[in-house]
Amino acid sequence: MALMSASVPLVEIRQVTKAYRPPGGAPAISVLRAASLTVTAGEAVAIVGPSGSGKSTLLNLIGALDQPDEGEVLLDGTALSTLGEAALARLRRDKIGFVFQSHHLLPHCSVLENVLVPVLAGHSHTDPAIEDRARHLLKRVGLTERMHQLPGRLSGGERQRAAVVRAVIQNPALLLADEPTGALDRAAATEIGSLLADLNGLDGVTLIVVTHSRELAEQLGRVVEMRDGRLVEL
Repeated sequence: MALMSASVPLVEIRQVTKAYRPPGGAPAISVLRAASLTVTAGEAVAIVGPSGSGKSTLLNLIGALDQPDEGEVLLDGTALSTLGEAALARLRRDKIGFVFQSHHLLPHCSVLENVLVPVLAGHSHTDPAIEDRARHLLKRVGLTERMHQLPGRLSGGERQRAAVVRAVIQNPALLLADEPTGALDRAAATEIGSLLADLNGLDGVTLIVVTHSRELAEQLGRVVEMRDGRLVEL
């Protein structure tokens, strides 16, 4: 796992403001209003709140997929605003894993090939050690017998398990999950929640999970609510 400094928080959100400006000159829509949050390495944090409250926007800012209008987002003490596009791309590749509500698996690639996609970026071949890790992780989540199947042959829960494995294949220090159980039935959702909790508790991966599910939130160690554009500890 990528090592982070023990002297500073892993993630800091400092008085972040973000608004979206609709086309046609309509007034800007304020989403985040001086939001602040500190997450230390090894924490598991659930961010809850109603639809449209800014949860996914916040996750995009932490994941270096967007920039705030005001305020600062820091990862391991480094302000993301000070990094160029190439450095941000390396950061997303090496330090952050992403899991979304839709699994985004490539339909014409096997489960194993999908898991290895992040590793293949910029490389002409796969390190045998990484492929061994992929097989081990797939076994760990119960997909050994499915790794050579196409995603269309898997259940929704199985596809999301594969997506989680893909997100952690490169040992990210931080895993960001946006409604990872939103499209699943109750049994599969509980399964994914347990998997995320295990990645945090057993592997030490720092988790920030946006969710509407109180059950999933309760499986994590800390719950923060998005309320009127700000973050409130529950």
